[in-house]
Amino acid sequence: MSNYQSLFYWMCVADNARTAFCWFAAIFTIISVISTVIYFAAFYTESAQEQTQQDKDIQRNMGKWMRWCYPFMVLFWMLLVLTPDKKDALLIVAGGGVLNYLASDSTAKTIPHELLSFAKTEIENMGESAKVDLDIKSQKDKILDVAKTMTTQELLDRMKVDSNFAKVVLNK
Repeated sequence: MSNYQSLFYWMCVADNARTAFCWFAAIFTIISVISTVIYFAAFYTESAQEQTQQDKDIQRNMGKWMRWCYPFMVLFWMLLVLTPDKKDALLIVAGGGVLNYLASDSTAKTIPHELLSFAKTEIENMGESAKVDLDIKSQKDKILDVAKTMTTQELLDRMKVDSNFAKVVLNK
């Protein structure tokens, strides 16, 4: 296989592994939550002197489940977080390749300004769409969203009390 074929192969494998990590993380999280709830329910049902043998057996069994599930839950959540999906892996590879090309190629310095301006605008638009997709807002945007919903009197009253709010609204 060529270098790019193996690269795309491993990106697909990483994406499939991420899906498996997601499933295992969900399974171990559910088991951990259920065993923890049952463990503490058996512990707090009666006072310590009045616990039956059945309650003690339940606690011991749930303790075993918790002891085995928590490490696996943490492991699979960490693997899920640290493994990129196809989109992330492609962005990493493509972005790194473009930046390596621009940094090392002498002809890249002769790229027309309009093309660089276009590329910069497209990257900024991608960033803005990612912010919209992820619902990421700056503090200024949050303040302006609140200001848009206020009546004139509420706006004036808030501006009298909160100088930061007034600065953001007036500098818009």
